[in-house]
Parts: sequence; structure tokens; C-alpha cells
Amino acid sequence: TTTTTTTTRADDDANARGGSGRCPARRTKEIAESINSLPLEELTPLLRSIADKHDRLVKHDKRVSVGALRDFLALSWKRKNDAIRDLEREVGRIDVDVNWIERQIDELGGSHALRALVEERAAATAAAAARA
Repeated sequence: TTTTTTTTRADDDANARGGSGRCPARRTKEIAESINSLPLEELTPLLRSIADKHDRLVKHDKRVSVGALRDFLALSWKRKNDAIRDLEREVGRIDVDVNWIERQIDELGGSHALRALVEERAAATAAAAARA
């Protein structure tokens, strides 16, 4: 009996690079078996190379993490400063309104006249409520 195997271009490319292309566990097993067959004098430089690669990846990961944190903090700082500027503008508008109200009070005869007006309105409201 003849068995026909259909492979994809990706499988062919992976096989050309020395990998199975289908199963990472199988590829890992193949690598482990080939490392086990290495003589000790070749294994030490390989392990050193792997450790160096690991160190570079860890350092790169830290740089990426620090960069992401720095970007987040910069964005957060900008948003908070924008919010502070908005609040300062709003406080400025409130100050303008308070000054306008104070001028209106002065034009109406000062705070005594304002109190009399408030008392007159309160009495009118109370009388209307008593009638109802």
C-alpha cells in the first residue's frame, strides 16, 4: 500500500528550515533530542548563548514596559492638566458672575435693600401657601 501525504507550502517552508511546521511540541522534542546529542564542549557555548538571549529579551521587555508606563503617565498628566485648566476657566466664570451680582446688589441699594426684597418675596410665598 502507498500512502500519500498532502503538505502545504507553509509545511514545506517549515521543513526546509528544519522544523515540522505542524506541532510545536514535536519541534521542541526534536530540538531537545538534537541538543542531547551534542558534545559537552559545544553545549556550554550554546547554553551561554541561550542565557544571553534570555537576558536581552528580559531587558527588552523591561524597556517596553517602562516605555508603556511612561506613555500612560504622560497621557494621564496631559488629561489632568486639561481638566485643571477647564476648572480654572469655570472658576473664572464664577468669579465674573459673583462680581456682576455684587454690582447689581450695589445698584439696587446695597445688601439692606436685597434683604428687604428677599423678605418681601418670602412673605408673599408664605401668604400664597396659607391661602392654598
